[in-house]
Amino acid sequence: MQILSIDLGTDILPALALGAEKPTKEVMKKQPRSHKERPFGTKLKQLQDFFGFFYVLYTGGWQWDKAYCF
Repeated sequence: MQILSIDLGTDILPALALGAEKPTKEVMKKQPRSHKERPFGTKLKQLQDFFGFFYVLYTGGWQWDKAYCF
């Protein structure tokens, strides 16, 4: 029951946002993205995101030597 309530609570807002978005008529007329193009930007951007993720974890109290196994 708890998992269901968390799932419903976290899925409602994104679903409402997607439902309220206006349709784009031209999206199916665009050419596909090249297979060489990175979906998440350049390597530098990916590296910044990686270190930013751990910076936020560390400033939030996460520690390297603690194993959070459930």
